[in-house]
Amino acid sequence: MNPAVKNKFVIRSKAITFLRRYLDNLGFLEVETPMMNMIAGGATAKPFITHHNDLNLNLFLRVAPELYHKTHNPEFTSCEFYMAYADYEDVMRLTEDLLSKMVYHIHGNHKIVYHPNGPNTEPAHVLDFTPPFRRVHMYAGLEEVLKVKLPPADTLNTPEAVAALDKIAVDNKVECPAPRTAARLLDKLVGEFLEPTFISPTFLIGHPQIMSPLAKWHRSIPGLTERFELFAAEKELANAYTELNDPLRQRACFEQQAKDKDAGDDEAQMVDENFCTALEYGLPPTAGWGMGIDRLSMFLTDSHNIKEVLFFPAMRPEDSTPGPAPVVFVNGRPLPDAIRNRIIDLAHQGVRPCDISRQLRVSHGCVSKILGRFYETGSIRPGVIGGSKPKVATPRVVDCITAYKRNNPTMFAWEIRERLLQERICDAENVPSVSSINRIVRNKGPVPMANHQQNGSPGAQNIPPSSIQQQPSSIPLQLPPSAFHTPYSINGLLGFDKDWLSRAQESQLAHETACDLLYRS
Repeated sequence: MNPAVKNKFVIRSKAITFLRRYLDNLGFLEVETPMMNMIAGGATAKPFITHHNDLNLNLFLRVAPELYHKTHNPEFTSCEFYMAYADYEDVMRLTEDLLSKMVYHIHGNHKIVYHPNGPNTEPAHVLDFTPPFRRVHMYAGLEEVLKVKLPPADTLNTPEAVAALDKIAVDNKVECPAPRTAARLLDKLVGEFLEPTFISPTFLIGHPQIMSPLAKWHRSIPGLTERFELFAAEKELANAYTELNDPLRQRACFEQQAKDKDAGDDEAQMVDENFCTALEYGLPPTAGWGMGIDRLSMFLTDSHNIKEVLFFPAMRPEDSTPGPAPVVFVNGRPLPDAIRNRIIDLAHQGVRPCDISRQLRVSHGCVSKILGRFYETGSIRPGVIGGSKPKVATPRVVDCITAYKRNNPTMFAWEIRERLLQERICDAENVPSVSSINRIVRNKGPVPMANHQQNGSPGAQNIPPSSIQQQPSSIPLQLPPSAFHTPYSINGLLGFDKDWLSRAQESQLAHETACDLLYRS
């Protein structure tokens, strides 16, 4: 074996071992996340797509924290961590400490030499990992280099700001393919004028909100976020930010990204309803961090090609002939009627759905849905949101959900869903999803605190369906709202007065018999 090749992988292994031990000593818990998801998210990139035959739905390969990995190799190694009760300033200090100690542990020095164009070539970058690392503010850095005043960060979603950035890009001969949104124009300007100056490790801070949909808004500067990117040798190495834990702001950011996607931005992502629902349950102040291990290994081993630090890189066999041109599938928007009619015509000619998919460059799942809808309804038009399934949020179901929430405002959506199944108001085929239940509750607005709650699990009131509309409101319990907070509520997690709870329960029991008799009537 070539000793130089072996040494590259020895260093890579040492870096990964050091990283794992460093985080383990800080008390981080290592977890494995799914690599296939029903929605692409987590970063800005154009995802890989596959189809799950049994579930009949498209799945997306999780997006890399760093986009450049996807341009080099379809498989990559990355590390992400999330640190509760920390912000991006804490993570910047941790990053400096981690990398400076790692480089010194491997090389015995904080400075390493990196040749981006290959061994014994120019330039030879000296990367100095001695903390603290240099910090560059995106807005101040661009204004200093370009000698112009950029639009205020809190106005970047206006047409005037986009036009101003577009003019700056044109004046400086910076190319930006359509759609020329403010986020894409700023990214191109940073790549053209700031990134070439990032040789030794440098933190780029001061990212606008439109470029960071998952980052928390800056506590003192309107329009910016608490985010940083770490660069070295002109390449991005890490990305981190204080996590946005406000569900309303997060949904608004997702919706803005969805608009960018509709405008033609293939790298923008869709609204992740499950993530928004999870935020509604609560997320403490948290900082998130992600680093590309392959890129770091390149710097540590002075390798100019990412394939040199991968044990099994994706490569074309030497004796293979070029394959067919890549197929581009249409995802995330309705198909034109002409293509829909062509799908039906080919199916009538006996062409298999998989062959139709390849011939028309439409995903197999889309072809199957169109054919299924045509054979069931005779229509080629897409159904309403939610597909061709029958409407699940019927008036009776909505009334039940509203009543449950009125009786117990601390009841979670998943508890309401289980309640609908337990009381046979819905079955497994037509029960609303957790996201649908949350939307129903939001649309109905706030509901008053109920006057009665059964003992048992949170929200598990055993009120017969026939009496949902007959709940009496004329027998108020002499209890403050806090007495009804379950151990699963915020007050319960923080701990409320146990003596008061005991008195509340005694008072509640005194009224149970009368309330139960009224419910039965």
